[in-house]
Amino acid sequence: MSEDKEAIANSSQESTQEILKKILKKIHENGEGRSVYDLGNPALIAGTFDYLRLESQINDLLGKTADGRQNCGALIKLLTMQLLNVPHQMLSDTSLFMESIPSEVILGNGNGNGNEIKPEQACRADIAKLLDAISIFGTEELFDSLSRQVFDRLGIEPQEAQIESSGFYYSDYESEYDSSQLILNQRCGRENTELNHASDIVLVDSLSRIPIGIIKSDDSAGEKRSEFDKASSCLPELRKKFPKLQSVSRKRLPAKGSWRCCQRPEITVDSMYLEDSSRIKVLLFLMDTALLVYAATEYLARKVMKEKNLSLTGPERRVNTSPTGNFLLSYISFLDTSLVLNRCTGEWSVVNLNGEFASLLIALGHEWMKYFVETSYACMKREGRS
Repeated sequence: MSEDKEAIANSSQESTQEILKKILKKIHENGEGRSVYDLGNPALIAGTFDYLRLESQINDLLGKTADGRQNCGALIKLLTMQLLNVPHQMLSDTSLFMESIPSEVILGNGNGNGNEIKPEQACRADIAKLLDAISIFGTEELFDSLSRQVFDRLGIEPQEAQIESSGFYYSDYESEYDSSQLILNQRCGRENTELNHASDIVLVDSLSRIPIGIIKSDDSAGEKRSEFDKASSCLPELRKKFPKLQSVSRKRLPAKGSWRCCQRPEITVDSMYLEDSSRIKVLLFLMDTALLVYAATEYLARKVMKEKNLSLTGPERRVNTSPTGNFLLSYISFLDTSLVLNRCTGEWSVVNLNGEFASLLIALGHEWMKYFVETSYACMKREGRS
């Protein structure tokens, strides 16, 4: 399937929906009586999400606000996996993306206990309810709780922070390919001053490069402050959450150290994410949450690889012992690790899992390994989903 994915990725004139339909066609018509689901990036990110215990944290915080039948934590987990699905990053056609992965297990904490969300619960209407629930709760407040959870799980206490920013440019018109989709661009604002811009100032732990918090950028009338001044003014509040945090460095993170997850500057999103200012703030929150999980994945992978003396062999046979998150996700995408069902025997198999990546999964631990072991999927329907 690697050649098929490469051909799809190079077809820039197709809509996101058409791309997903082609992937799903391969998944459901793979021949020899088998069904195939993508593991790779989604399963790795799901493992990090589980290890950090973010799903239960989100449900505890949003439970009184959101629709009672929604598993908000699992739905944000799904959106995070979609945002970090290199090289097909997007936030549109989420239910189609969900059908391409073994969601019965990945979105059920690996238990297959019936608590997972269903593809029909990832429709635009249900996602819109989630976005509004996040907005009502407060994006900064929710992100603060998640970042504290991450640092607690990793056993890190930030002492110095650096300034970063996340954001995108967008236009008011819809994509010519699909009336429900819009294009976000991370870089083109300087060339096209007519584009709108949405951004967050983010404080990042200097050592781990994991986000600490989002800085509110609203200035009072007539007052303009530098990003450094805004960040420094928030230190007293941040110290309530991170008591050892002493200062903000004037040195920004270098461009190479940024957590951009892929080389492509454009990401396609459903138009509902840009319907009003509150939705745009929630979109920024979802992107920041994805960056939080991305940075934690990078940190953990580097940590265990150093401890276990592991390496990953990239293009041109270059050995990498301290991969960036982008290298890690691109490496896994290239492997094309999949879950395959042979309908003749009724057995699930994980294919395209090489020794290097398997060693990394073992070092990371159970939360990641469970999604790459065949027995975890024994609960799934033998005939596969139609």
